[in-house]
Amino acid sequence: MTYHALVIDDDPEILEDVKDRLESLGHTCDCVDCQHAAHEHIEQHSYAYMLLDLEIPVRYGKPSRIQNGQNLLREIRATKGCEAIPIIVITAHGHDSPDLAAEVLRGDGADDFVRKPFPDSGRTLEKAVTEALSRCSQATKVEPPAKKATTQRASSGGPQPFQRGELVFFSNRVELCGVKILGDSGLGHSRRMLNLLRKKRSDGRFVRISGEELADKIGKDVGGSIVIGTITGCAKSIRSSIKERLFRDLNIVCQKQNVLVRDDQGYHFNDDKITVRDGTHDENGNAPGDIQDLNERQQWILEQTGKSNEVNRKRIEDKYNVSSKTAKRDFMKLVKLGLIEYVRKPHPGYYRGKQ
Repeated sequence: MTYHALVIDDDPEILEDVKDRLESLGHTCDCVDCQHAAHEHIEQHSYAYMLLDLEIPVRYGKPSRIQNGQNLLREIRATKGCEAIPIIVITAHGHDSPDLAAEVLRGDGADDFVRKPFPDSGRTLEKAVTEALSRCSQATKVEPPAKKATTQRASSGGPQPFQRGELVFFSNRVELCGVKILGDSGLGHSRRMLNLLRKKRSDGRFVRISGEELADKIGKDVGGSIVIGTITGCAKSIRSSIKERLFRDLNIVCQKQNVLVRDDQGYHFNDDKITVRDGTHDENGNAPGDIQDLNERQQWILEQTGKSNEVNRKRIEDKYNVSSKTAKRDFMKLVKLGLIEYVRKPHPGYYRGKQ
């Protein structure tokens, strides 16, 4: 059992930083990037505390405004069950507007206010989280919650065996048969493992990757060393999540090798039972045709990442003489379309083509 948080921020670099810091505390988190997505998660899940950036959009792709974050803060406080949940505001605007901190603390209901970029000493984000939880007698340790079951059980009689299923990869979760089996909390090794295994060979069958090769690929991705035991643990965790959640939500019994297979060829998805689909277009309301609507800056980013070049926000700001906010929107759209991804190490991180 651990503390599970909701983090609301539209900057992928900040989200990576926050996830690292919360993980160091032994906590897990769900991450969303707009007011609408926050409402959906709050309706479906329970959280021990929340971290809220004020300058967020109402929906993905819309302008970011401080008022949106303040409105969300007041709405959360008015939500039944969230009246006393610790909420810590995280924003860069406290530096140039000292009255803002007082406003959100006294008038809007925040428990604390931490400025970005986060300091590594003194008034740290970790310290603010720890103090807020200790002050709140209602803050309880909860397991990372699963999506509330909205699908009718497969049968009113006995459990049914798993036959076939579609794995759908969203930006912040993976679903099987409409049930969330994996989120984006923690280090993300399990998600990286599934991302590698979702690819297909020229014969149309899923790739086969050994545990050693998975450890090597994921280790290079995160900028560290991954041991084979980590891959074994990820596989066990994925299978356990599938088994428990399909049975709980759909009354379906899933056997060990029904979805994720391990044999003498390595790890792979079950070719006879599993299909895979990218759900990022569904989740964001973006059709594949949106790729044709990319601006000059975004097209340049794709050109560079397509050449295996690393691109960061500063390069866009300097090359096109645009603000940090504009560059952030450019990168966010490409991330949402599944065309690029953010790599946090080495510091300060960079964007590359989706692996």
